[in-house]
Amino acid sequence: MKRGNRYRIYPNKEQKVLMEKHFGSTRFVYNKLLNIKSTLYRKCRISISEFDLNNHLLVLKEIYP
Repeated sequence: MKRGNRYRIYPNKEQKVLMEKHFGSTRFVYNKLLNIKSTLYRKCRISISEFDLNNHLLVLKEIYP
């Protein structure tokens, strides 16, 4: 049987801003890489690996600093 714990945090204003930036950038990167993966599969029937997607992060970092 799996167990879980719940925690509640009370961040201050500065911490809220940092968390929102972090979650926003994480969502942005996920959506960009998902778009790349789905476009490649739709157009060329090529399935790109997770390793190749991780290498593409460097390109995204240069385009979107």
